[in-house]
Amino acid sequence: MFTLVLPFYNEINKLKITLEKIFPNLNIYNINQVILAHNGKKLDTKIIKNELDIYLQDKRFLLLHTDDPGLGSGYRLGIRHAISKYIILSACDFPFGFSDIEAFLDFYNKNQTFLSNKWDIHPSGHPIYGQNLPDECFVIGSKAHPRSVIFNLPPTRKLLSLGFYWLRVITLGKQTPKDSQGTIIISKKLAIKLEKLVISNNYFFSLEIITIHLWNGGIITEIPVRYNVNRTDKSSINFFREILIMLVSLIKLRSYKKYIFQ
Repeated sequence: MFTLVLPFYNEINKLKITLEKIFPNLNIYNINQVILAHNGKKLDTKIIKNELDIYLQDKRFLLLHTDDPGLGSGYRLGIRHAISKYIILSACDFPFGFSDIEAFLDFYNKNQTFLSNKWDIHPSGHPIYGQNLPDECFVIGSKAHPRSVIFNLPPTRKLLSLGFYWLRVITLGKQTPKDSQGTIIISKKLAIKLEKLVISNNYFFSLEIITIHLWNGGIITEIPVRYNVNRTDKSSINFFREILIMLVSLIKLRSYKKYIFQ
């Protein structure tokens, strides 16, 4: 059912911790392919394979590399090599554990026809944005969902997320989802079509693929997650710089719309 895409760049130790969690649960969560998408300057292949050998012996795991740097480059690689009906675009630290997959399966099992129906607000309480396209699935594991449970999120991170959201509203409109950087669970058919239109290869890839889908009249469902922020990770984010980068990227994205629909 699922191809799980885990982009990484030199984060072998973090990735190994994630794989230790994932490996025993692949069958439970219907994950029949895990793509380890290394992006950026090429590492010594022997080192990577030695470190991950225990997993790469399993045919469900696939190690790929692209010289193109950025999270989005890893996602592109995963989308192009996925074999499953649904693709999960996550991160090498697997931040939400299996909570996003659990919420997706819960939603999917309760609403077998949600791919061909449309609601403003689904009866289960999941916020829905845009118009539906038949047989296409686009779901975000959202930290902003009212039923998400977030632990240890610093106030500065909350403020930055809120600032990013309102920048998106101002530049892209009210359709933009509350969380543009959560896990994306998307049907392979739709992912292949949208990936060709995305121009960014960095973390902005997620927002672009979301926005282009909405511009195409698509529907997006945000589902709840559980997220425990790792306070041992020292953030190198410069908030003012990140906001400026986001604003410039949003303006470029808005101007890109007319080229997509020419």
